[in-house]
Amino acid sequence: MRPLVEAPKCNMCGESCMLEQDAYRNGTDNCSVGGLIDCKVNGGYDSTPGNGRGALDDGDTYTFSLCEFCTDWMFSRFRIPPTMGSYMFAYDEERVFKSADQRVLEDDWRTMKEEYFMEARRRDGLRVNYCGINSADSEALVGSTRLAPSPLCLNLVFVKLQHILYYLIRIFKKN
Repeated sequence: MRPLVEAPKCNMCGESCMLEQDAYRNGTDNCSVGGLIDCKVNGGYDSTPGNGRGALDDGDTYTFSLCEFCTDWMFSRFRIPPTMGSYMFAYDEERVFKSADQRVLEDDWRTMKEEYFMEARRRDGLRVNYCGINSADSEALVGSTRLAPSPLCLNLVFVKLQHILYYLIRIFKKN
């Protein structure tokens, strides 16, 4: 594991995996690292693509980090959702996974909803840019095959639009 002199960068969105608490709690300097940090995945003999049944090469180790936002994004796309438990509380019941967006929308006790959604949508934009769409080229998407986004990117945009619409509907219902 690398020393925390430099915050690990997320391999998916390119942002820091450091959670700057002062961004959410004004006046504090506390920071912590969140997400999947320095994860290692190894390929085995039967993994070698074209020579086995897998996709990773035999003997190769892949190391990556994902920030909490990208980890949650990845979890929300699993066909079989991960289970959730707690390492902090005495009870050890497993819960069905809900995305961070769902938890923020559903839980009234969460007080920093706007800050969360602003940061989550910013990171979503970085993921979309990675998939081949960026703000400078967005006009070129109309009638262009050069920048045709992948189905995964289109799905990401559609899902996030659904979340934004749901959030707006809740705001208007309260007013």
